[in-house]
Amino acid sequence: MKKAQSIQFNWIFVVVSGVIILLFFMGFGLRYVDLQKSKENADIARSIDKIINGLKGQEQYKEIDISAEFNYQFNCDSFKINDDYTQNLNGKIVFSDRNIKVKNLYAWAKEFRTVFKIDNLVYLVDPRKNFFLIRDGNENYVDELKQGMPSIFDDVRAINFDDISRLEIKNSNNLFVFFNQPTEDQLSFVKNSGKYMTIDTGKKIAIFDDGKSQKTLNDALVYGAIFSGNYEGYECGFEALSKKFDIIKSIYIKKSENLQKCCSSGFCDYGKINSYLGIFSIENEDYDLLIALNNDLYNNECRVVF
Repeated sequence: MKKAQSIQFNWIFVVVSGVIILLFFMGFGLRYVDLQKSKENADIARSIDKIINGLKGQEQYKEIDISAEFNYQFNCDSFKINDDYTQNLNGKIVFSDRNIKVKNLYAWAKEFRTVFKIDNLVYLVDPRKNFFLIRDGNENYVDELKQGMPSIFDDVRAINFDDISRLEIKNSNNLFVFFNQPTEDQLSFVKNSGKYMTIDTGKKIAIFDDGKSQKTLNDALVYGAIFSGNYEGYECGFEALSKKFDIIKSIYIKKSENLQKCCSSGFCDYGKINSYLGIFSIENEDYDLLIALNNDLYNNECRVVF
């Protein structure tokens, strides 16, 4: 009887131990798979960030080809891959859709400057998204805007609205960009086929489909508004650019002050340019006076401020 109980206990022990070992290896296997996925997500994020860094030096473009489909979530100063790995952008100014699922991205860098260069803006674009730049009433400007884009942006079309209405649009991954106030009939059409926005070229503002608006200032920011496609993403990039402008302006103000101390003898007077720099803002479109003051310094054989 005792021998039978001992054998029965041994079998129970073997079964329980086997289950524990099996669960351990199953858990280890699942953990290993999770770690591998996290590593892949980190590799994707770092690859994108590395390409953005490479684009920062000059105006250029590149296709980011990952091959495996991934979720890309943009959050202004960072982006997340597959709800897992977050990559900080460390001050880089990027304009992008908020949440997309892609296998690859188009990346393009374009310089933003006022009187002096501020930064190269980076646009990350979903290559499967269709952009319709509606020419009606602003044909020359829209055509120039399209011509200013890299050749890889073949899903961006400058087109008249009547031509759009004859297209067979199969999905809703579309952005319709008006350059004049759209009619109710036009809005009714595009609302069923994607999102829309308006670029007011007179007031230099972008108006998004939620009614919110922000300044565009020049073509570099018009591209930023288009490739963001939403107010939150664009506003965040605009604010980051404004802060960088203030930092660079303060450097030039300090430079003019130092030049005033060291090199203001004779015809070299830095007081005027210093005063005007103090009130100059990113939204100021009157560049002529600042340029003229800087040119006067050069013409008088003085050290220029910028």
